Amino acid sequence: MMPVNTPKVLVKPAGQRQYEWVDLWESYTMQKVVFIKQAITEDVANNMIALTLYLDSLDKKRIYYWLNCPGGEVVPTLALYDTMQYVRSKTATVCYGMCLGMGGFLLTAGGEKVRMRDYLTLVVSESTGQPYDRVIRELSRNKWMDPKQAIEYGMIDKVLTTPMPRMPNQTKFNFSRTQDESVGL
Repeated sequence: MMPVNTPKVLVKPAGQRQYEWVDLWESYTMQKVVFIKQAITEDVANNMIALTLYLDSLDKKRIYYWLNCPGGEVVPTLALYDTMQYVRSKTATVCYGMCLGMGGFLLTAGGEKVRMRDYLTLVVSESTGQPYDRVIRELSRNKWMDPKQAIEYGMIDKVLTTPMPRMPNQTKFNFSRTQDESVGL
């Protein structure tokens, strides 16, 4: 299996004239966005504490913590929580996925808690035309819909029963060529 490399993005660092290619995660850090996407161990907490203190020293803009955390160790999580309360920068926490155990505790550390479930409910309600309260009930459990029910609910517009037409400039490839034939791409 081929390894998946972290994408690079083009950014213009503050105070610089030139753009440069940086690691995607580094670009988020430059914007004071921190991802915690693993269980909180002593090493993870120490790295996050150091990063939090560094980001706080840059300016007083809000630090955002995006959490997808299956839990972790109590003492390291408490140390990170205390640090998030100590810094002068305001903090916001966002759960994208799961925040179990100590991850759920850490989610409460942000001064501003962005609730993805509330946002998701609002988007589904607006997109489907369903009442907000109904969407809350529907999302609280697995709901299976056949195509007709999905149309009635407003989740989809129609069911395609034939293949989609080819796009106007789409090339048709002939994969039955022999190895001797070259394909100019």
